[in-house]
Amino acid sequence: MGFLDSFAAKTHSFELRPMRKADITSAFGQWLSDPDVAQALNTRPQVFDQAQLARYVENFNHSDRAILGLFERHTSSHMGLFTAVLSDNKHHVLINMLIAKGARHGSKLMEMPLIWLKVFDTLFYDQDLQSAVASVRSDNRPMVTYLHWSGWQLAGNNPATQRASKDKPTILRFKITKDQYSKRWQDSPLRKVDADLTQ
Repeated sequence: MGFLDSFAAKTHSFELRPMRKADITSAFGQWLSDPDVAQALNTRPQVFDQAQLARYVENFNHSDRAILGLFERHTSSHMGLFTAVLSDNKHHVLINMLIAKGARHGSKLMEMPLIWLKVFDTLFYDQDLQSAVASVRSDNRPMVTYLHWSGWQLAGNNPATQRASKDKPTILRFKITKDQYSKRWQDSPLRKVDADLTQ
């Protein structure tokens, strides 16, 4: 059982919830095989069969790790993944966020911070974790920009490795502590957004 098994967050357009067996479909496999998704995951594009997809999801269904799927509510289309792995002492978490291009445009883009507020409120306040670490490719500019905007700080990077060319991107590590998160988001106007966005 994953430690976020009871988690759920909804906006007008999206729902973020634990992945279920019913979500392991050929459509999910096609989405995971998309070159843009593979690039964000820092892997080569490949075709997954049902057994591989099931093992991938099952790998996260444990007490120290979780996998959540981001779905478009009106079509049930798969739009993203969120994975979380706890440290041995259960004080810190390694996360990965992957958001499809279709969820990063227009009014939909404005809904994403509401989803992540619910995620990190759960991690930092309900689970009482002390910090979160995320890895992202340097050429994934939307996610790098989002992490900077959200208060995350570059951590553990040699400055030389940050000077990546378009042909040779590198992996950047970001970190945010519970205190930094609270300072950035506790009084954010987003917490007062019209409730219509979350219905």
